[in-house]
Amino acid sequence: MTRYVASGIVLALLAVLIMPQGSVSAVPPCPGKTASFLPGLAMSATPDHISRLDPAPPMPASPCPSGPMKFTYLGGPGGQMGLGVAYDAAGNLIVGGWTTSANFPTTPGAYDTTPSAGGDVFIAKFDADATTLIAATLVGGSAYEDANAMAVDGAGNIYLTGHTQSSDFPTTPETYDNSLAGSKDMFLVKVDPTLSTLLYSTYLGGTLFELVTGLTVDASGNSYLTGLASSPDFPVTAGAYDTSLGDSQGDAFVTKINPAGGGPADLVYSTFLGGGAEDWGRSIVVDSSGNAYVAGRTSSADFPTTPGAFDTSYNSQWTDAFVTKLNPSGTGLVYSTFLGARGNDDAWGIAIDGAGNAYVTGRTWSSTFPTTPGAFDTTFNGKPGNTPPDAFVTKLNVGGSGLVYSTFLGGKDYDLGRRIVVDADGSAYVVGHTYSSAYPVTADGLDTSYNGNADAFLTRLNAAGSALVYSTFLGGTANDQGRALAVDSLGNVYLTGSTDSTNFPVTSGAYDTTYSGNRDIFAGRMA
Repeated sequence: MTRYVASGIVLALLAVLIMPQGSVSAVPPCPGKTASFLPGLAMSATPDHISRLDPAPPMPASPCPSGPMKFTYLGGPGGQMGLGVAYDAAGNLIVGGWTTSANFPTTPGAYDTTPSAGGDVFIAKFDADATTLIAATLVGGSAYEDANAMAVDGAGNIYLTGHTQSSDFPTTPETYDNSLAGSKDMFLVKVDPTLSTLLYSTYLGGTLFELVTGLTVDASGNSYLTGLASSPDFPVTAGAYDTSLGDSQGDAFVTKINPAGGGPADLVYSTFLGGGAEDWGRSIVVDSSGNAYVAGRTSSADFPTTPGAFDTSYNSQWTDAFVTKLNPSGTGLVYSTFLGARGNDDAWGIAIDGAGNAYVTGRTWSSTFPTTPGAFDTTFNGKPGNTPPDAFVTKLNVGGSGLVYSTFLGGKDYDLGRRIVVDADGSAYVVGHTYSSAYPVTADGLDTSYNGNADAFLTRLNAAGSALVYSTFLGGTANDQGRALAVDSLGNVYLTGSTDSTNFPVTSGAYDTTYSGNRDIFAGRMA
């Protein structure tokens, strides 16, 4: 069964606080260097995190060479995937995703230790070195479930969203919706930091088909979701920006839920976002004022844009990327723009900095995708047309009216930027995967050689978007894909994704050093 995936990413605050999704991140300090504090305030937002304004975290004295890494496999003989990663105030590693393994590892006292026949979603917590499984729980009903995004709030509660076909999916009292509306609904769950208690759980959807691919949480614990909705009866709220489905193939949607157990009142706002063809919101972040930023793709020539936005004209024969900023009440657009050219363009991840500039990554098949003078790579690396895409990294200004920088990122084969994080210095970190043997890496990268099939990659661009600070392959000889990342204020970079490689570079003493046989999760950190 096809799994639709989107990672989430969660950032921490200082050592005493968790900075969940959409928070300030820090660049890893170099070995032997001490980090110093920058004055003032900074904020970045990334999928699956809280957004808020906080003191700037420690920053490095200079670009960092490769440092120690700690990686483990996670899984069983079935299939599984890690789609969200975070950490807590103790530096413990938190991973979320889905599994079809009957013996997926769980821990005594966890909320649910019994797998279902159809597959379940999971949350797992490791120690900082990925050597000990502190807690792990399943969540699901008797049928099929998958998870697509994860977030963590300031108290360490973990939020997971995805899809369920189970009429007995566990819900909580006085939740927004406790019944399955169609053959497959979305869900939102909130679990306590010990993974022993289900604090909130609700269905979300209409009678037809929906996909949820983005999740973030604000400082008050409100959840924001985005994806694709094809149900005319998808729940929207009175006065929302758009309450009518634009096309049967599906509109993007933006939904804000307060997980307070107030029944229908938990739905703060919910709106469609789209035009006369298919539209899909892939990633969402929220700023400290409650504005929601959505990135995705559209096939609609009439996708809503705003006067003065960077690009108000549909460019593509297939799909354009879009970036939209929705006001705090969900009633109107602050700005909305296309992003693309004649080929197929698709945004997968979005982040914001403290000033409100938006950073977007994804993939493009367009040789004329908009780039800026002096950017790292202004030349498309593939061939125009239906050929392997390049990844891209684009920084939009605060008003959404222009590009601060925009660059290709890739080699001659398929490259996808899946998720993006921006630090207090304005450097952008991108995680994804590549089939390009010549994907750009730096001399100090952990792995400077392509390993075959798809490799995961981790790349850091400088604040100007003009050069790579750090870039590395990550993987073994089979298929490896980076799905999510987080960066803490002490400089640790947390990663998760999927691997088919029996020789993925797990570390000695890790929780699990043996590949289980049918797509495992990899999870860990680089310092």
